[in-house]
Amino acid sequence: MVVSSWLQTAYVNVCTFGGAAIDCQIKTKGIDISGGEYDFKSEPNLAGGRMVVPTPESDFEVTLDDIYFSTADFDALMLATVTAGAAYDSKFAARKLMRCVITFTPTAITTALDAITGEGYRMTFTNGYVTGFTKKFESDTGVLIGTLKMKFPIRNAAGTTGNVTVEYSATTLSAISAYA
Repeated sequence: MVVSSWLQTAYVNVCTFGGAAIDCQIKTKGIDISGGEYDFKSEPNLAGGRMVVPTPESDFEVTLDDIYFSTADFDALMLATVTAGAAYDSKFAARKLMRCVITFTPTAITTALDAITGEGYRMTFTNGYVTGFTKKFESDTGVLIGTLKMKFPIRNAAGTTGNVTVEYSATTLSAISAYA
């Protein structure tokens, strides 16, 4: 069952290594999530049949279109600090992320990490990187939009643990603890 009343409400929380978790939902205007595709090739064999040769699943890419109200918003995500007049260079593109949590729910919550009483859907991406950040000034609205691109491997280096968790419940979702 799809509940249409909460499809346009999302809570977003991004946490960098060495930085604090940042709630982005008030500033986020759009979310794009892709990846996890599993494909295969069909190779002919000598018996005249075909063998299925699986290919590895693709990494997940999460893109947030954000409205930045001040340079402090950018500083907090990219530099894990808030510094007036900070200079940026290409090093931000390798910024390691601990986690990105996206929660959809009609229930009033404060952050994507909160417990939910009622229907909720949550995606948690871990151990990724910022792969790009672009800014665009929209002349028709007069708003500066930043597009933050993040990429998360499908599994850890040993291949034993997935880096993406999807939770859904019609009744309750537990809170997620903050990174220390």
